[in-house]
Amino acid sequence: MARVPKTSRVEHQTPKKARFRALVEDAGWGQERAARKLKIPQSTATKWLKQVDERRTGKHREGRPRLIDEKMLDKIEKWFDGHYDRRIQTLEDIIKHFKLECSTTTLLRALDRRGFHKHTPEIKEWIPPKIKEERFGFAKKHKTKKKTF
Repeated sequence: MARVPKTSRVEHQTPKKARFRALVEDAGWGQERAARKLKIPQSTATKWLKQVDERRTGKHREGRPRLIDEKMLDKIEKWFDGHYDRRIQTLEDIIKHFKLECSTTTLLRALDRRGFHKHTPEIKEWIPPKIKEERFGFAKKHKTKKKTF
């Protein structure tokens, strides 16, 4: 027996789906409340709302706005730039410095979106300060010498 493909049907024309959409989009009810009223499983209600092309308005419903917007992330990134001591600060200190109203997890996720992994640099300094001074002194002393020296 051959497999019969699923027929392409327009589900938004079913009465229950139309009532659900009317409650959510027009009456302003929440998705959960409308699903309970019409005795629809929550997963089905979520699936119906995620189908953008079937919406009467033609656009996707936006969720809650982010607590840390892109402008603030730009400021934080510029503040980090070139300063190792700033990058190693705790998330709580960064939140206090920028007066953010979010949790440390929210800040960590926002930084992760920008490519900061645990907000520390990829390469840490491994040369001690004393050796750095010696190398700098050697470079200053021999800066007029040729490279073949």
